[in-house]
Amino acid sequence: MKADVVIKSYPEEIMKLHPEWWWDLLGRKIVKYLIVHLKIQQQADGVENYLQALDSGRPLFVFSNHLSWADHFLIMNMMDDQVPLNVSALCKEKYYRYPVFGWVLRQSNQIPLTNIKLCFARWFKQTKGRLPREHDFVEFMNISGNNPYHEVNVFKRQSLVRTAVYTHEMVQRGRPILGYPEGTRSQRGQLQPIKTGIMQLPFECKGIVVPTAISGTDRILPKGVKWYNIFKFYRLDGALTKARFGRAISYTELLDRCEAKFERNDDMVNLENVRTLRKLIETGQFRAYTIEAERFERIFDESSLIVMRAVNEMLPPEYRAEQVEIKYPR
Repeated sequence: MKADVVIKSYPEEIMKLHPEWWWDLLGRKIVKYLIVHLKIQQQADGVENYLQALDSGRPLFVFSNHLSWADHFLIMNMMDDQVPLNVSALCKEKYYRYPVFGWVLRQSNQIPLTNIKLCFARWFKQTKGRLPREHDFVEFMNISGNNPYHEVNVFKRQSLVRTAVYTHEMVQRGRPILGYPEGTRSQRGQLQPIKTGIMQLPFECKGIVVPTAISGTDRILPKGVKWYNIFKFYRLDGALTKARFGRAISYTELLDRCEAKFERNDDMVNLENVRTLRKLIETGQFRAYTIEAERFERIFDESSLIVMRAVNEMLPPEYRAEQVEIKYPR
C-alpha cells in the first residue's frame, strides 16, 4: 500500500527579473565545462527545424519530453551550440527553494511554474494550521477540483498569470522558452500522460512551438537519483544524450488543425470556440490562465496532443508511449 505522504508547502516564489548580464554567459560556460569533463556526449538532430523557427522572428517555445534534472542544461547547451542565446525554462517553483540551485535559477531568469498540489498545500496550511496529506488532496480534487471559484483554483490562476507575465518579459528579450508538458520527470523513461495548461503560453504570445525529443539523459540523473550522482561520470565513459528537433508548429497551424478536427466531428461548440479564440488572439485580447481562458480548454488539450504526438514519434522505441494521453482528460 502506498504511503499517505505529507505534501510540502513553500513560500510562493515571486520572480525578480535580472538583467541580461555576465551570469548567463558564465552559466553557459560552466555547463559546457561540466559536459566535457563528465564525458557526456551530445548529438542534436533536426537542427535546421530549430534554426528555421528561430529565424521566423516569432516567440519560440521548445516543448520536450522530460527524463532528468539534467534536461534543462543539456537541451540549452545543444541550442546554444547552434546560436548563442540565453534560454528561459519553465521550472517547478519548489526548485527555487533549493540551496545554490535556486539561486542559479533566479540569476539566470528561469521562470517559476506552480501547480495545483502546491497551491492546495498553501491553502490547507493557512486554513487548517497543518500540512496536508495525500488523501486530503485527493479528497479536495474529488469534491472541488473542478470548481473554478474555489480559493485553491483562484490561487493557482493568480500564480499562473504571473508565470505568463514573466514569460512575456523573457520573450520580449528574445529568449526561447523551454518547457515540459508532462509536468514532471518520467519514472520509467516512457512518455507520460501530459498536462495541457502550458500550451496557453504560445497562444498568448502568438508563438511557434518546436517539438523536441530528448533521450539518454535518464542515464545521468533519472527521477529518484540524487544530484551528486552526476559525478560518477568522472570515472565512467559517460552517456550519449540525443535531442531531435521536430518541424515547428505555429499557433495558427494548431488552431487550423483543431478547427478541422472539430468540423469533422460536428463539434459545433468547440468549432465556435476555436474561431472565437482566433479572434481574441489576433486582437491581442486573449489572456492565459484567466477564468475566461477555461472556455478554451479543449483547444489547449488538442493542441498539446498535436505537439506531444510529434515528440513521441521522434523518440527511440524504448521511450515511446503506446498512446499519447492527457493526464486530466475532460
